[in-house]
Amino acid sequence: MCNGWRHHSSCTCGWGGEGHRGAPTGWLAQGRLFSTAESYTNPNASCPECGAHVFFYRSPYGGAVFFDELGPPWPKHPCTDKRTQSVRAQTTSALPNPPRWQAAGWSPLLDPIAVDYNPTVIRLEAIFKEQSLTLYLPKLRLQTFHDPCEALCAGPILAIAEGSGAYRIELLGPTGKAITLVGFESTIDALNLADQLSRPTTPTSLRVAVVRKKH
Repeated sequence: MCNGWRHHSSCTCGWGGEGHRGAPTGWLAQGRLFSTAESYTNPNASCPECGAHVFFYRSPYGGAVFFDELGPPWPKHPCTDKRTQSVRAQTTSALPNPPRWQAAGWSPLLDPIAVDYNPTVIRLEAIFKEQSLTLYLPKLRLQTFHDPCEALCAGPILAIAEGSGAYRIELLGPTGKAITLVGFESTIDALNLADQLSRPTTPTSLRVAVVRKKH
């Protein structure tokens, strides 16, 4: 079984490292890297500068980032922040302390499947805390992606329950910056939010916002 380190050129484990030719590429391969709960707590790389255990994420859209933790607040590793570095993929044991996102109540959305529900809403099915969960969320906040449905399955994605069937969702955008969404178990709530987000801001509401800011 491949250990994710110094892959043979014919290896197709899906883990991949810098320059690895055998692993699948694209959004499907990226999604496989974050298909288990352990992948959110076990670092998948080492920093090329200091050797620390870190999480490496390469977006299928071009961005590449090293994180100290793979989840909110998405702390970038200081050695490689704002720079492009090579990565040495490897398996490691879990970090000694639970990550902050876990302590705050976040959990990964595993095995996500996203499809269009209608032109403005996406249906997302995933495993959340070992239970099947179906959520509906507006597309508008995912306009930076070529395919919003693929974006929800292409990398790490976490959620936290906010009550009344609503969930806050966070995933990484094309450049590795976190994107926050709201998903609902109710299609009606999702459609209502999609409608609100699509409405243009009126001059009156802009003036009110400016007045409130001055006060």
